[in-house]
Formats: sequence, structure tokens, C-alpha cells
Amino acid sequence: MPFPGDFETYAGTRLFAKLGLPTDDTEAAFETFFAAAGAAEATVTQVGAVQGRETNTTELDVVSQGLVRQGVGNYKLPTSEWMILEEGPDGDTDFFDIVDDALRASNKPRVSFAAVRQSGAVLYWTAKVSNLSEPGGGSNDNLTYALTLLFQSEALKAITPTIPTVT
Repeated sequence: MPFPGDFETYAGTRLFAKLGLPTDDTEAAFETFFAAAGAAEATVTQVGAVQGRETNTTELDVVSQGLVRQGVGNYKLPTSEWMILEEGPDGDTDFFDIVDDALRASNKPRVSFAAVRQSGAVLYWTAKVSNLSEPGGGSNDNLTYALTLLFQSEALKAITPTIPTVT
């Protein structure tokens, strides 16, 4: 029996991170940026939101009609919650160290991310790390952490996907 479409799309997702920003918000700039040393891969156990927008609502009271009209107001890019293991697929903690350092830094630097789906599609974006916490649970040698990202750029889908180079 085949797996549902969602499972096939997200089950094999790989997440890469690198401190800093590419020179431009283009596929070529992201690929050049990730080709250089410094990228790390996380072991992902739950995939967060990657694309879309969140909007607030505005209200206008039309007193003569006894009506409150609502409309779409400003938008923000998605807040994304990922579950990652402390150790990456190679047994190192490089990814964890990158996001932990970004969270602890006083200037809260942006981090560039690349998500590679099982289908081979690659998405690039920049984000600020908002939260990195251990939700607790059972005893496990490799701890699971909740990673919350505040998107700073829209996710860019690569036309000619290239998997980032891990150092």
C-alpha cells in the first residue's frame, strides 16, 4: 500500500543551515553561498511551515448600517516550527551549534536555510532563530529539540536544485 502524498513529500526532508546571508535573494546566490564551507545538516523529525503568509484583520465600523466590516490587513511571513535532533545525520552537532549561536548572539543574526524534499525540490530562505528548546519526553541518547524560525524572506524554490555542501 503506498503512503499518502504528504508522507512522501515530507518524510525525507533534509534541512541545512549556514550563518549569514547570500549576496542576493536569487537561486544562484543561495547555491553559491551554500557551496562554500560552513553549512550543516540537521536530522529532521518534524517539518515546519515553509511557504505562505499570515495576515491580521482590520475592522471598519459602519455605524449607519450596524455592520462591522473585516478585511485582510498586514501580512507577515510564516513562523515555522521544526523538530530536530541534537546530532545531525553524521553524528555531529554542527547544525545545532549554528542555530544555538544565532539565538545567543546579541545582534540576533539571520541564518540561511535550505530544505531538500524527498522529491528533490529545494527551497531556500533566510530566518531568525526565535526558539530552540527541548520539549522533554522519554529518555533518548539523541535529544529532540523544537526549533522555531521567524522567516525574513519568502522561500525561494530552486529551478535547478543543488543539494548544499556540508563541511
